[in-house]
Amino acid sequence: MTYLDFRHNVHSANGEDGIIKKLFSDLDITNGIVCEFGAHDGFHDSNTAALWEQNYQAILIESDHNRFDQLEKNTSEHDVECIHTVVEKERKEDIQNTIDDILEKSKFNITPDNFCLMSIDIDSYDYYVFKSIEKYFPKVLIFEVSSGHPINDDFISEDKGCSIKSAYELGIEKGYKMICHCGNVIFVRNDLTYKLPDYDYSIENLHLGTNCGYENPE
Repeated sequence: MTYLDFRHNVHSANGEDGIIKKLFSDLDITNGIVCEFGAHDGFHDSNTAALWEQNYQAILIESDHNRFDQLEKNTSEHDVECIHTVVEKERKEDIQNTIDDILEKSKFNITPDNFCLMSIDIDSYDYYVFKSIEKYFPKVLIFEVSSGHPINDDFISEDKGCSIKSAYELGIEKGYKMICHCGNVIFVRNDLTYKLPDYDYSIENLHLGTNCGYENPE
């Protein structure tokens, strides 16, 4: 058995909602703060909407003007902070807009204990955004990879994502364990991995290649 056996979509695209539900149960997470970017309209292929529709607080970041307008409308009745900006992949002298910079300015008081999940979905330099994090490390982190690369490929780009192997190794560098791959890769912070079930978390068992699409069974 793996976490992929729990795939189910509420608003997610590849079964992430079901995986997150099972994962949060295993990690004893019942409330807290989640963050997603690009958040689109709040619901489209969202890995956090099923949470902030319930009792979770959320920081949702979207750079597109039209999508952001809809995002604000769709989340107006929830405890959600919508931020209209571009997340930069690194901090420069004249650009201080990394994810750490943005979260530093949030209305929520983010701590290691209440920061439950971050979902990075910008279809380009997701790898570099994860790599840029130095302060705000969520319990669970999700980002999209370029799934078609063979298991042993090292591939990192600024416009076409990265391979699962490169993501796996970056997770180790940043203090995370990869627990599954469903088009997105899902990581758990190392201090919580003792709570995980005794599944096979080897990279070979995590890799689904290009066959990672998922639809809920009827």
